[in-house]
Amino acid sequence: MVFKKTLNNFLKNLEALDLFLEAQSDLINHNEKTSFRLEKKENTLEALTSIKQVLELASNENKQDEISSKVNIKEQLLELGVEITEEDGRTTIGFKDREFAENFQRVLNIGDLTQRQIEMVYRNSLTSLMIYFENLVSNIIKQRLQLFPNSFNPNEKSIKYGDLIQFENLSDALDHLIDNEVIGIMYGGFKSWVTYLNKAGVKTKKVDILLEEINEAYNRRNLFVHNDGVINNVYLNKVNSKFTKGLSKGAPIHITEMYLKGAIEAVKKYGVLLLLESWNSFGGENESEERKQYVEEIAYEALKKGQWEFAKHLYEFIFDDTEQFGTKTTCQINIWLCEKMVGKYDDIKDDIISCDVSGLKTQYKLCLLALLEENDTFFKLLEKEPDSLNKRELAEWPILASIRKDKRTEDFLAINS
Repeated sequence: MVFKKTLNNFLKNLEALDLFLEAQSDLINHNEKTSFRLEKKENTLEALTSIKQVLELASNENKQDEISSKVNIKEQLLELGVEITEEDGRTTIGFKDREFAENFQRVLNIGDLTQRQIEMVYRNSLTSLMIYFENLVSNIIKQRLQLFPNSFNPNEKSIKYGDLIQFENLSDALDHLIDNEVIGIMYGGFKSWVTYLNKAGVKTKKVDILLEEINEAYNRRNLFVHNDGVINNVYLNKVNSKFTKGLSKGAPIHITEMYLKGAIEAVKKYGVLLLLESWNSFGGENESEERKQYVEEIAYEALKKGQWEFAKHLYEFIFDDTEQFGTKTTCQINIWLCEKMVGKYDDIKDDIISCDVSGLKTQYKLCLLALLEENDTFFKLLEKEPDSLNKRELAEWPILASIRKDKRTEDFLAINS
């Protein structure tokens, strides 16, 4: 029950983070649009664009065509009352028109504030994301130590007398030791958590491909918390080189919307599978049915939301976690659906065709036909055995989405309603 509660809380936090980002994105985009409508001079934006081009070209002095482009742009700016001069690596922007200069400064200030808002939202979101992940991991470790207190040799631990006299019983004292042990482990950093859980028997092979990506996000968060987003040696030494290419010590590091969405998706996959494998290792056989039922619920919700990669990982977990042929077949069919929806249909088509479901209910065959988009055969079989799918299943199951676009679905539902 504790593992289920921890996982549910983790998923709800990520869902809330997604909604927060969506709301903030709409607000920021609205503010950006509003700010440019406030300009009084029509040529301000044109000048800004030209100035930006000059500054971008300034770092490419060796290319003749770009030098020519820069000269032409400067001439255009002079006609607008803007003069750009460059000396000793410095660029100076002058204005003949005071109102123009004020408008220009105003746009820069608004742009700077807007960018700071975006940076603040993304920084805080990354920090929240990693806090949610750390809470997940610490709860997993704590649950393990509570289930198996001898795993950290509590007899070798000590408690200060001042702390000891505040406990009402030995159970409270043990909780104190466990809390301190968890804190000590968490201080080690992301990779040490994974090593600890691996040694405790938790399998992470399915998501090891995400290890370096999450490690980078964890260390980037630390840069914002401890170094104001400025790259240091700690970051460069701890992060895989594929993520640090082109980065240098002392330079600022930023977060884009695409980066943040990728980090959320990676942490979600890794965190959920890490907890499920931990639940499998520490929960024992008596919780297997509860675990299976809960994972099936969140996997199905992921299918309905079109979260194909996430759903695929969950169904792969269920497939490995069960011995029931029907459940394994259901998982395999949904895994194929996920792979089809991410563009891998040609890789799996032959496997779908060769899948033998003759010993199972007709609905399994109907699902395979839907995957193969053999609508004619699908409806012929459904007409022969109309009770093989009920109205809710036909109207709701994600795997039947393409079938629902066929007019014969409406006809079937009208006759069998």
